[in-house]
Amino acid sequence: MTGSVCANLLKNNGFHPFVIEKSSGLGGRLATRTVGSLRYFDHGVQYFTYRSEGFKGFIEKLLNDGGIGRWHPTFSRENVHLNNEWFVGQPDMNSFIKSLLDDVEVNLGLEVDSISREGQRWRIDIHSNKRALLFESVVCTIPAPQLSVLLSSEKELVSQISNVEVAPCWALLLALENKSNLDFDVWRSDEENIAWISKNSSKPMRNGGMECWVVHASPQWSIKYIEIDKEQIVNLLLDELRILFGKKFSNIVFASAHRWRYARTINPLAKPYLCSSDNSLFVGGDWCLGSRVESAYQSGYAIANALIENRTK
Repeated sequence: MTGSVCANLLKNNGFHPFVIEKSSGLGGRLATRTVGSLRYFDHGVQYFTYRSEGFKGFIEKLLNDGGIGRWHPTFSRENVHLNNEWFVGQPDMNSFIKSLLDDVEVNLGLEVDSISREGQRWRIDIHSNKRALLFESVVCTIPAPQLSVLLSSEKELVSQISNVEVAPCWALLLALENKSNLDFDVWRSDEENIAWISKNSSKPMRNGGMECWVVHASPQWSIKYIEIDKEQIVNLLLDELRILFGKKFSNIVFASAHRWRYARTINPLAKPYLCSSDNSLFVGGDWCLGSRVESAYQSGYAIANALIENRTK
């Protein structure tokens, strides 16, 4: 989200952004996994809302363009107080991310080994080949804990993020042959080992003919089991579900786990980005301001505006 918003704004102001993405797809935790033609799982970000006028305007444009839709879930009795003005990408969580990068050069599946200075420019070394890329300015939006490796030569900048803390999250993906008989679309808790449960098939454009659920473990539980293999995680989280709701969940036709090693910001940077002394290297992400999609947007927007302002000086 941060990199895409930044690249979009730069493109619209005469820059020529060159996007490098390690994964085979865009969006990071704004992700939807499709299994066959009947099962859809938003296994990362579940929804987003707005608090600022800037992000509200961004959401309204996406609504008009059809890249996102409103989600009106049924809440559990414990969660009836939750705000129902929720938004999701449609048909996938990252659909609007793809539209932000129209006419932007995007390079998928490239893993960066290091970013370092070479004269007046920045050198980016790509893992898969021996070629190095050189740029006047670089914006890096990876999770804060990974920056110390990628920017090992920029010790002063990296030292400023030493207090940023980002917790992991184990996600469980379930497709059921028959209805679960759970009387809600959304259940959440700050006390249990499971922090979130949602009926993914209740979201707009997700009804693929099967009841699909996404379960997120709590940060504490995810930290405890961070290195456990996925098959064990499936069984452990199913046990937690059975304890919570007293149901067998025996009609499962698909079950899988996904580990988000860097998911929820516990201690943010408390400003939208960091930059080098010459304003040519920027680092940002949701971890700068919090764990919300809006935080990622605000970071990317602020970085792009700083680059635009630097050019006019």
